Amino acid sequence: MRRIPLARQKKATALLEQVAEGRISPVLAAEILGISRKKISEKLAKYLANANSRAEKKATDSLRAEDAIIGNHLIAGRWIVPAAYMLAHAARQLDGQVQIGKRQGLHLSQVVFKKPPEVRGVYPIQTRIDDDARFRFCSEEETLAEGRYAVTDSPASRLDLEQFHHLPSPLRGFYARIKPLGYGYGPLLRVADRVIDDGERAVYRLKNQGSPEHPGLIDPFLLDGVFQCLLHAAGVEDLMHAESVMFLPYKIQGLRLYRRMPATCHAVIEHSALRVGQQEIRGSVRVYSKSGKPVLDLEDMVLIKLTTALTHPSDQRFADSAIHAYLPAWRPVAPVADDDRPLLPIVVGGNRPEPAATLAARHGRVIRLYPAERFEQIGNDEFHLPFANPEAWPLFLAHLPATALPLFIYGEAFAAGIVSEAAEKAMAGLLALCRSLIVQSAKARLRIPTLQALSVASGDLLAGYAAGGIAGFLRTLRLESVIDGTQIDLDDENGLVGAVLAECGPQTEAVVAYRDGVRRVPAYRPAPLGDPLPLRSGVYIVAGGAGGIGRKLCLYLAARHGNLHFAWLGRGPYDRDKEEAAMAVRALGGQVDYFQADLTDPKETAAALAAIRKLGAVRGVIHSGGSNEESLIRGKDWPSFARVYRAKARGIELLDRLTADLPLDFFVAFASTIGLTGSVGQCDYSAANALLDSFVHWRNQQKDRRGRAIAVDWTLWHDGGMGLDDGVRQKFLKKTGVIRAALAFPLLERILAGPHAEIAVAGNDRYFRADSEPLSDIAIEQGVTKGNASPRPACLEPIIELQGSAALTPPPTQEPGASQPLLPQGEGWDEGSKWPRPFLSPPHPNPLPGGEGAVSDRRFLGREPESNGSELPLEGKNVPPALPVAQRFTEILC
Repeated sequence: MRRIPLARQKKATALLEQVAEGRISPVLAAEILGISRKKISEKLAKYLANANSRAEKKATDSLRAEDAIIGNHLIAGRWIVPAAYMLAHAARQLDGQVQIGKRQGLHLSQVVFKKPPEVRGVYPIQTRIDDDARFRFCSEEETLAEGRYAVTDSPASRLDLEQFHHLPSPLRGFYARIKPLGYGYGPLLRVADRVIDDGERAVYRLKNQGSPEHPGLIDPFLLDGVFQCLLHAAGVEDLMHAESVMFLPYKIQGLRLYRRMPATCHAVIEHSALRVGQQEIRGSVRVYSKSGKPVLDLEDMVLIKLTTALTHPSDQRFADSAIHAYLPAWRPVAPVADDDRPLLPIVVGGNRPEPAATLAARHGRVIRLYPAERFEQIGNDEFHLPFANPEAWPLFLAHLPATALPLFIYGEAFAAGIVSEAAEKAMAGLLALCRSLIVQSAKARLRIPTLQALSVASGDLLAGYAAGGIAGFLRTLRLESVIDGTQIDLDDENGLVGAVLAECGPQTEAVVAYRDGVRRVPAYRPAPLGDPLPLRSGVYIVAGGAGGIGRKLCLYLAARHGNLHFAWLGRGPYDRDKEEAAMAVRALGGQVDYFQADLTDPKETAAALAAIRKLGAVRGVIHSGGSNEESLIRGKDWPSFARVYRAKARGIELLDRLTADLPLDFFVAFASTIGLTGSVGQCDYSAANALLDSFVHWRNQQKDRRGRAIAVDWTLWHDGGMGLDDGVRQKFLKKTGVIRAALAFPLLERILAGPHAEIAVAGNDRYFRADSEPLSDIAIEQGVTKGNASPRPACLEPIIELQGSAALTPPPTQEPGASQPLLPQGEGWDEGSKWPRPFLSPPHPNPLPGGEGAVSDRRFLGREPESNGSELPLEGKNVPPALPVAQRFTEILC
C-alpha cells in the first residue's frame, strides 16, 4: 500500500478545510492535489462526516501521575495539572485550528486559572475552542483555565544577547532554598540555570534539561521556568521562609507567542515592570532565542501568596507544635479553712436575707447594699448604691473601717433562671466594684453565688447559664489584682447559706461548685475522639466567616467536602478583602454568600437569618466571631466591656433563637481557653468565652433543639484569631501553647462526630493535664510521634503524622480515584491578600441566590468574577502514586 507523505496529507487536509468553508472551489482543490473531481468529492464528503469526531479526538488528551510534566510537580504531596501545561495544551490546539500567518503569532489574553485538580490515575483533559474567540482547558465538564485568543503580529526588533551567552551566576541555591516551602521541582523543571542582573533588568538562561519534546508551540517545562524567573527576580525568598508561604500563578493578562520555544532561550525581566505587594507578585517577561529573536511576551502575570503548612529549619518558635484535646472533669476538693482573720461581710443586692442573718450571727456585723439610682446611707449599716456606677463605689468604700477585711457577697447574679439582661446588669456592677477596689489598692474577698450556671455533673439543669461568664471574669481578676474572688455555683438554692459560710476563708480557686453537697473544682482529662464527621451538602452559617480563622475553616471544609454553601455573617460591609476570601473558597468547590448583620442587634440578625433560609437546607451553625479590646480592669469601662462581651454572648443566643426550629447537624461555638484560664487585660473576653461553655450545655438540654451544641475552647492560634500583643502570646506559649490550623481543623471534624459538648484544645499539656501523656493520635511533637506512629523527619509539619485523619484522606463520600481540589496539608489558601485572589472561580453559573441582605459578586464587581488554578511542583523523584502522602513527603522533601 502506497504511503502518502505527511506533508501531502497536511496539504490535502488544509485544502479540504478551505473547501468546506467555501474559500476555494472543489475544482481548484482537485487541480492542486492532482486528483479527479470525483475523488475530491468523496474526500470532501468523508471530511465533513468525520469533522466533529475528528475535532473531538484532536482536542482530547489525558494525563497520568507518571508523566514527566506531572511527576516533576509536587506540592503538599499531590500531583496536579500545572498552569504551564494548560497553556501549552491550549496553544497546541489553537495552532491547529487558527490561521496564523508567516509573520504572525498567537495571542492568549485574560487567562485565568481555576482550582488546580489532583492527578490520580488517568486524568482526561481537553481544550475547547468557542466561536467567540475564547478557549477553555477542561477535564470532562470542569473548566480549569480559560481565556481569549487572537492573532498578533510578530515584532521585527531583536535583542543583542551576545553578552548574556555565558551568564555567570548559577541558580542552584534558588531551588534548594524554595524546596522546604513545597516547591519540590524535579530535575526536568530546574531549567533556569544562569542569571545576570545589572540592577535594571535580570536576564535568565532557560535550558531544556532533557524533557520529552512537547508537540506544540510552547514547551511547558520552559514556560514554567519563566514563572520561576519572576519568583526569583522578586527576591521574596526570605519572606517566604519567614512566613512559610509560596507564590503560585493566578492570571495572565496577555501571552504573545511568536514562534516555537527553542531548547535554549533567555528570559528578560525589567525591574521597573516588577511589582511586589504584600500578597502578590506582578511582572512581565520577554523571552528571546539565543539569536535574539523574540519568542514570547508574558504581560502582567500575577502570582498570589499562598500559606503552606510546610515548615522550614529556621522556624524554631513552634518547633514543638502539638495539639491536645481535653474534657472538663470536676473533682471533689475540701474548702480552705477560715484563717480567723477579722472579716466585714458586705452583702451586695440579692433578694435572700438568710446569708446576711447568718453572717451577722457569725461575725457580729453585716453591711447591706441595695440597688438604687444614687448613693446614700439609709440606715445603720444599710446603703443605697448604683452598682454599675464606678463613681459611687469609692463613696461607699470610704465608710469601711480599716480593721477588718471586706468580704463581699455579691448576690446580684444569684437567681433561678437568670436572664441575659439581668446577668449583664450584674456583670456591670461587678466590674465597677472590682475596678474601684483595684484603683484603691484595697484587699478584699469576693464571693459570688450563682444558681445552676455551670455544667459540673451530667443532668445539671443550667437554668442560670447566663451567669456563667462570671467565672471567666474572676479568673482574670485574680491575675490582675490581690482580690480573692470566687464564684460559688449551686445546684439548689437551699444550699446557699452553707456554701457561703464554707467559702469565707482564703481560696485559691476562681470557681467552685456544689453538687449534692459535695464541693468540686475544675479539672480536665484527655478527650477520646473518633473518626471525622462527613458533612452533608447544604448551607452552613458561619458567624465571623470572613475573619481570620473563620475563612480558613471554610477553605479547609470546602476542599475536604466539596459543595458546601457557607453563609457568612459579619458586622462590616462587603469589601474587597471579604470578596477575595469568598472567591478563594469558591475556587475549592464551595459557595459563599455574605450577610451584613450585627449579631448584637436582634432585627439585623433576624433579617439576615431569614435571607439565609432561602439559600437551602441549613445544616450547621458555627459562631467564630468576636472582638477584643485589651485593657486592665482598673481602666476598663462598661461600654468597652459590653462590646466585647455581647459579640459572643448575645450573638450566640440570637443565633440559637433564630435557628431553634431548624434540623441542624451541629451548633458550634468557637470559644477560647482564656475563659478557662483568664488573661491579663482581657476580663471581658474571658467572661464572654466562659459564658459560651455554659450556653452549649443549656442548649443541649432543650428538647425543641436539633443538632448537638459544642463549645470548642481553642488556645492561641498561630495562624490568626483575636489580635494579641507579644507579651500575651509569650504567656500562652508557657501556659496552654499555640495551635496551627493544619492540626486544629482535622481535630474539629473529629470533635463534631463525638458526643462531647465542651472540649478544650491546647498546644501543650502544661496547664490542663501536666501529669499526663498527650493523646497518641492527636498530640504530635516536632520530630517525635506519640503512641504507635512511626517517627518522621523533622522538616515535616505535624499534620503529616495524622494518619487516617481528615487532613490526609478524602471525605468518606468521595469515590476512590476522584479528582480532589488542592489544599496544602489542611491549611488552605492564604487569606487576607490584596485583590485579586488565587484560584478564583465564578460562584454560580447564574446570579447568586439569596434573599435580602445577600451580596452578589456581580453587583460588587460590575462583571463576572475571575477564576484561577495553578501549577505545582515536585522534587525530582517519580514516586509511585500508591504511596501515602506522608511517605511521599518523607522520600521527596527530606
